[in-house]
Amino acid sequence: MQKEQKKGVVFYNNMFAQDTYEIHRYDVGSYCTRQEIIKSIRHTSGTVLEIGTGISTLLEDLPTFDRFGIDIAPASIKRAQQIFKDRHVTANLQVADATKLPFSNNFFDVIVSSHVLEHIKDDAAVLQECARVLKPGGELILWVPGRTSGIATQAEWEKNGHYRMYNRKRFDDLHTTVQPSLVLTSLVYPHKMHNLVWNRAKHLVRWLNYPLKKWILRDNKTYEIRPTYKKIVLPIITKTLNVCDNLTRHSEKKFLGAEFNVLARFEKQ
Repeated sequence: MQKEQKKGVVFYNNMFAQDTYEIHRYDVGSYCTRQEIIKSIRHTSGTVLEIGTGISTLLEDLPTFDRFGIDIAPASIKRAQQIFKDRHVTANLQVADATKLPFSNNFFDVIVSSHVLEHIKDDAAVLQECARVLKPGGELILWVPGRTSGIATQAEWEKNGHYRMYNRKRFDDLHTTVQPSLVLTSLVYPHKMHNLVWNRAKHLVRWLNYPLKKWILRDNKTYEIRPTYKKIVLPIITKTLNVCDNLTRHSEKKFLGAEFNVLARFEKQ
């Protein structure tokens, strides 16, 4: 177990090494994911914990909360601390294991986590810890990759460190494990349209962007950081994809072969 955890720390230390914060923040997938998570939160203030901060673009969008973040990778925490300092974002970030949260009982109003649970071998232990540190009435919002079988391939484990994918059965099993403290209040399957459309279209956009930044404008800036893209193009793309996504988000079945994500909301009784 210690060897596996050590290997995981090394893996996750390097996960965001090449990511530019602004580019990551305004990527369509990242942007849409944050919007979905934020829409799921019913609290408007209080204390919030992000499990698996990475370089933490989500916490910046929750300014009315007292913000906390943990990550198992020291390099990610160190980098996120510097980013937040530069951007004048106040948050308590620390290295910690999600299966052993360093917080007292009934501490948080909201816990959020995006693309983290699939990397943790004992995901039930994470939910049990979340139940412990959440206040009564507190919310747990989880965003994870989905597949009807719930199985991650050996290649996905070796490349991405995925122990599993998620489906309704897995969440029903987790729900049973942590009963009666956490109640699963909603489960949807977003971004089938994103995976089907945008994950293909963005390759064309990046191809078109290359001559723009290299020879036309000659500033070598990628499209994600341009004001026109942030203020006009990104909202249009996001709204269009989300409108289409509403047609398929309530079904666990694949749509035209596209994979999906799972957005689960729990509430502590």
